[in-house]
Amino acid sequence: MYETDSIPADWVAPCNSWKIDYIWVPTNFNVHTFVEAGVNASKLAVVPELVDVNHFDPDIHFPIPEIDNVAQFKFLSIMKWEPRKAWDVMIKAYLDEFQEDKDNVILYIVSRVDEQGMEKFNAFLDQYKNATGLTDNQLPKIQMLNLMIPYTKLPALYRSVDAFMLPSHGEGWGLPLTEAMAMGLPTIGTNWSGPTGFMTEENSFLVDPIGLENATVAGHHWATPNPATLRKHLRTIFENSAAVKSKAKKARKDIVKKFSLEAVGDVVIQKLRAIEQNLPQLKQLKMQFKNQEEAANSIPPSWYNANPPTSWGNTNTNTGSTNSWSSSPQVGGQEFVDKNGKKKYKMKINNF
Repeated sequence: MYETDSIPADWVAPCNSWKIDYIWVPTNFNVHTFVEAGVNASKLAVVPELVDVNHFDPDIHFPIPEIDNVAQFKFLSIMKWEPRKAWDVMIKAYLDEFQEDKDNVILYIVSRVDEQGMEKFNAFLDQYKNATGLTDNQLPKIQMLNLMIPYTKLPALYRSVDAFMLPSHGEGWGLPLTEAMAMGLPTIGTNWSGPTGFMTEENSFLVDPIGLENATVAGHHWATPNPATLRKHLRTIFENSAAVKSKAKKARKDIVKKFSLEAVGDVVIQKLRAIEQNLPQLKQLKMQFKNQEEAANSIPPSWYNANPPTSWGNTNTNTGSTNSWSSSPQVGGQEFVDKNGKKKYKMKINNF
């Protein structure tokens, strides 16, 4: 899977090789991007990622007290700290929408951030304060949890907050989004790329892109989340209406139904049975692709010419002379029988 509107160029040939029979991608988004990049559509199939809904179950976990009692309303985002996650778009929308003296709210960001990343984060906040004239005491609270949360503790973290958001530029899938939905949280994500495989208007809060922008990979593009829509969703969720709670409940229900171990296991079994039923035809196609590829990559017969030209060299454009070897290389060799009685041919190139 890949997070932009295309895939790396050097993926295409291996994907199309006769050695690869099938490519399972998690959503139709990547079916489209792989095909548009030149991958044979017949090799692609959608097999979604799964969520352990028995582990990510809000009914069996308790909140973390140190987080649970900090503010009236708590947002959470879990991400890799990189431009693709659009952390700047998310934080600015949050800062624009809420005020410390009016809204008792906090945003927790869980990520592993190095020193350079923290410098960028602090510089972003300084620039925002300079542009708006606001002070730290006037801004809604943000707490960076710069640590790795063990998998066993993740459900308790989700259980400690009121909503989750990851309005990124692009996702191959978006695992934290599915985990948050499984925990019954109101969830905000971008209506583009991987999240379109499991997020809908009925079970989540989608941020439509206002367009595409250049990605960090040359020639690739990803979505630009709409800040106005993001702010609207933040406010709606903060007000915590019955409609918000209904969406969160639907989110849990959909994840359990479609992306549990059992549900995805059924998809895998169906795909494998289809392969089994069509195995003779698939083997025939595989040999056809193999022969075509070998023919395309075969060495031209002329390369085996045992009597090459008398002069191998480059013409000097200044003098018109030819730089050639003192004696033309000659290809020769001898046939011999190895210790196992197998005939072999040893090639030798003289004067080269």
